[in-house]
Amino acid sequence: VLAQHKISASEWRLRYATESAKLTFVEIDLARGSVYTPENFAAVMGYASPPEQESDGVIGVQALLEHVVPEDRPLVQESIDRFFNGEPIGKIDYRVLGDDQIERWIESKWSVELGQGGQPSKSFATNIDITERKHAELIAEKASLAKSEFLSRMSHELRTPLNAILGFAQLLESSKTPLTDMQKRNIHQILQAGWYLLELINEILDLAQIESGQQVVLLEAVSVNEVMRECANLIDPLALKQNISVNFNALADDAIVHADKTRLKQILINLLSNAIKYNKVNGTVTINYNLSQNVLRICIIDTGEGLNSEQLNQLFQPFNRLGRQANLEEGTGIGLIVCKRLIELMHGKIGVKSEVDIGSEFWIELDLIA
Repeated sequence: VLAQHKISASEWRLRYATESAKLTFVEIDLARGSVYTPENFAAVMGYASPPEQESDGVIGVQALLEHVVPEDRPLVQESIDRFFNGEPIGKIDYRVLGDDQIERWIESKWSVELGQGGQPSKSFATNIDITERKHAELIAEKASLAKSEFLSRMSHELRTPLNAILGFAQLLESSKTPLTDMQKRNIHQILQAGWYLLELINEILDLAQIESGQQVVLLEAVSVNEVMRECANLIDPLALKQNISVNFNALADDAIVHADKTRLKQILINLLSNAIKYNKVNGTVTINYNLSQNVLRICIIDTGEGLNSEQLNQLFQPFNRLGRQANLEEGTGIGLIVCKRLIELMHGKIGVKSEVDIGSEFWIELDLIA
């Protein structure tokens, strides 16, 4: 009696757990070509009553498919057909239309039971109602697209008047009419703020295009030594201004990577600029390379303040300057997340190692072309 009581209690707990999680299952008899469903199947799938049964708990495949949204029936039918052939499926998401005419999303995970001789005899599918999750994902996706569209439009609208402001400030700066020291300082502040704001707008536009899926990269064969030489020409003036020594080590045997050359330069310039801006007085920046299994790692090593564990965890968050807002160096807090998104579009990786008071090593990895 005690054993029976324990079994009943376990069955009650199992039923309560499955009903709370909106979880049910389907068992397919591969020999008979029939489907068995438990008591809670109708409730989870949104049926007022179970599909028409051929016998106790057993229904036909067509009766099951009738409740699947027509557009998703081929997917479910294909999965069932493959299971009748003993082929594994894994997971599928599809929609069903309940008797209340409410559309529900169902996630099914499939497995196969082998019978005598190792032949598939039965297949099982656990079904869970994921409608709320799908709706939340849809809302989040729409919000993300709306945000990206807004940022994109706003960036274009802001850039036009800003270009006019910068243009007139440059005209004033180059005017033949003598300017007072106060006027020169004021014009300099206008230009400095304007160029900073333009950089911010451009990076926001980049990020918006990437996150909305509009950013396209052109993957081609790119010479690493050539790209690094072009980066050196652009970076040397900044390094000289900051009194930072940059060691652009060249590869003895040039490496050819699969990348978008323009975007690769953008990534490297961003990482090199950060390594210079956040370095110590009279510090150094070194570029090293590691080759491993048809992958090239480009490492940019600085002798700056380094990052603690909390800062490392927040590193690739947009608009997060890691507490450096009070630093005299300008920054938008967007550059690194743009770098990450761009390198991922090129099927590469980005990472960092850092020690406080010692420095940081930012690296990117790209596939080599043999």
